[in-house]
Amino acid sequence: MPVSLRIFMVDLMAFAFNGSDLWALLPDGRQGDPLHNIPKHWPVLVFKDGSGNPGDWTQIVNLLGLNTPQLGDTAWLLHQEDISIRFSGTPAPNTAAMGSIVGSQLPNAANHASFAWVPGMSDVSPANAVLADGMFGSSLPSGVVARMELPPGTVPETFAFSKFGNGAGGFDIFPFTFTPGNTFLRALADVVVARYQVNGPITISSTNLGRTTTFTPAKDTDILLANLSPMPSGPNADPHGYHFRMYYGLCKNATPGPIPLLQANQGSEAPGGIEDQEPPIIEEVSEAPIVGSYGRPICTFVQF
Repeated sequence: MPVSLRIFMVDLMAFAFNGSDLWALLPDGRQGDPLHNIPKHWPVLVFKDGSGNPGDWTQIVNLLGLNTPQLGDTAWLLHQEDISIRFSGTPAPNTAAMGSIVGSQLPNAANHASFAWVPGMSDVSPANAVLADGMFGSSLPSGVVARMELPPGTVPETFAFSKFGNGAGGFDIFPFTFTPGNTFLRALADVVVARYQVNGPITISSTNLGRTTTFTPAKDTDILLANLSPMPSGPNADPHGYHFRMYYGLCKNATPGPIPLLQANQGSEAPGGIEDQEPPIIEEVSEAPIVGSYGRPICTFVQF
């Protein structure tokens, strides 16, 4: 009987299509950007293969200040790695609305899972809208600490959005904008998920350290790919969007240019939400322990 596989992707990550195949490209953020108060980011892969081998958990816990990992989780700290996930199966049918976000500042019942909530680099920084050559070549390109090619036919969905605590144990979603005068105003996705129906074993491998694991899940399973920083101790330390500089190293003829300015005046914006008949977007993340326990979805993505 087929089981469901969900591949969650969070934090500092760019997405690009090469033909019909979607690639997740993790920029090398291991040095951070102290000048702009951006912490170091560490690329990790988390999964449950039943091996009982925790992998690199001790090192990852120390780097990220995590609590003890969930029993049975394996984690790899990635270093110049191509990650491959292979199985017999097919992309799962869409389970959520994937409509156009044109004219929408905030997600609603018609479009809350659309991949279009991931902003295009052409909107963020037009001078850096083109990927550097070799991003899909056989060798890992410069500026990329890890990458993963998702199985053909993948239709990515978004869940959760950049948000601010409302002081009452919940969150409000605010629309953001970039440079003043730009009409690009909307929520920004910070969790992407790809779903599959799997028949039989799943094989996960990495190139640099030559690690491979193969397992046959008896029930639905999740995999987390992330480029995480330690949990911040206070409010958003980067209200002006300097995180987006971290993607310039992936761009052809990278031009530092002006930094995109996020809408920082929350008081001028009305908080938004999801239509009442829809479950809150964050439930998709909360129901996945592999993300809820370890994920720090605080950095926004880009797509090329």
